[in-house]
Amino acid sequence: MRRNPFLLACLLSLPALAQQQPTRPPITGVAFARFYTTDPAAAQKFYGSTLGYERKEDESMWLYPVNHSQWIEILTTPPPPQPNVRLAAVAFTTDNVVQLGQYLEAHNVKTEVPLKNGQFGVRDPEGNLVVFVQRNSEKLVARALASPSATSTRIIHV
Repeated sequence: MRRNPFLLACLLSLPALAQQQPTRPPITGVAFARFYTTDPAAAQKFYGSTLGYERKEDESMWLYPVNHSQWIEILTTPPPPQPNVRLAAVAFTTDNVVQLGQYLEAHNVKTEVPLKNGQFGVRDPEGNLVVFVQRNSEKLVARALASPSATSTRIIHV
């Protein structure tokens, strides 16, 4: 039997190629939902008074911690890109945000928001921003005390 050196080299390199492809780390849950508002007072009334969450001020948005790893973000500026659009982003937690970014890049998913402070974002097929967050990277939320009057302590879907 005659051996083909090219075929043998290709077969021997398959395990190495398989190891180079990053595996997808688990997505462990919902991190946050980000919404636009055109009426900040009404947003505060709903998220603060009605739902019972305590507002934390961040650079350009309001954060309403739900628990130590989940929160709601409200953008008071800029205005929504279209009149009836209120969803700005959804976010999910992962155990390894760097590896997830490599996995998505290997599958031709372009990064919209570069990795910074344990988060990066991509666009879904409908153009919505989807953010991936390294678990336990959001310090403001991790330090927030649970609101005693909150109607819920967990976000299970967005």
